[in-house]
Amino acid sequence: MRISNKQKFLVILIIIPVIAVLLIVNSFITGSSEEQIQNQEVALTSEALKQVIPAHIDSILFSFGIKKDWIKNLNPSVDTIKTKKVDKLPTRYKSSWLLKQVSVPKDLPLSTINYELTNYLHSLKLNTIAYEDPKNSAVSLEVLNNEADTGNVEAVIQLVYNDSLVREASEIALILTNTEQYALNDLKGMLDMPEEFAMVLPIDYKYSDLQSAILESGKDYVLVYSVGVEDDFSADFRDKMPEKEWKSKIKSISAAFPKSSAIILNNPEELYKYEKAVREQFLEYRPNVFRDTLYTDLSKLDGGHPVEVMYNDIIEKSKAGKKYLIYMAEFSPGDFKYYIDKMYELRKKGYKFVSLSRILKKITVKRENVKEITDSTNVSIKDGK
Repeated sequence: MRISNKQKFLVILIIIPVIAVLLIVNSFITGSSEEQIQNQEVALTSEALKQVIPAHIDSILFSFGIKKDWIKNLNPSVDTIKTKKVDKLPTRYKSSWLLKQVSVPKDLPLSTINYELTNYLHSLKLNTIAYEDPKNSAVSLEVLNNEADTGNVEAVIQLVYNDSLVREASEIALILTNTEQYALNDLKGMLDMPEEFAMVLPIDYKYSDLQSAILESGKDYVLVYSVGVEDDFSADFRDKMPEKEWKSKIKSISAAFPKSSAIILNNPEELYKYEKAVREQFLEYRPNVFRDTLYTDLSKLDGGHPVEVMYNDIIEKSKAGKKYLIYMAEFSPGDFKYYIDKMYELRKKGYKFVSLSRILKKITVKRENVKEITDSTNVSIKDGK
């Protein structure tokens, strides 16, 4: 049976209103169910709160680098809150279902922890009030009952400074190597950021605009040169170069860039004798000359995205006791933004991302102290002491 155009048109006119009605009904049903879910989330029972809150509070504390054994879960009916001068539990805490005492290292502001804990508790529609002890600067964050009765405290988190505690955190410096690959506007945008990092200075005249931007920024910059064999024309110093030539080159470099934070000598061919001669000649003009063992090259580490690789390597080496870490990386502008966002997690834990010159100064002082001790020991042995 053939359907006429008129009949088709009538069918369409009937179907469209039906679809519209169904969509409206569905939106009411969906909206109502979402509202019910939201109400369920807010209207948590006391027992549910007692299960959820302690674990989440611990998670917040851990994000600041606070260790598990620095957190004490006290029993209000048995334990006491210890302070410098008193050892007693306030009466209003006797009926509290949660009582935590947290020891905090001196480098971590209590106000920062209190702010994040308060925001979390307020997200649960709970009433809170915080007190600071003027004697020892301890902060007590109290969760009040629904009537906000300060005489009836439901939960307490007390933050107390402990001078003997130190967070396991290193100082980190970043060196960006692929400077010549940046567009000038991208480079200037990165240099304008307050973030501390160093850049390998491009020497080729083709990149004079990039070089000028780096030099004018006041950021740390690094000069990187390679030591290689005679037929390696990519090497800056070849082992068969006339001595007068490579010494003259070193003198010119030192005069042209006196403010460089470091000169790094890469030695992929392991020409250690020649590298030592080049390094010692540089030291005639400047103290900050280093081997390629100074830094960790992220391109040589496995693990995926270079920022993730760096993040994991920092944690691993910090746990192993490394205090000063230097990384060399090729980051695109997008990678660099991700780096800033990702490293915020480590900053919260107490890790410090500092200038290269700061770390090099500390490394140099440490080496000088070791050398002084070694020399003193050698003299004592020679003297028979």
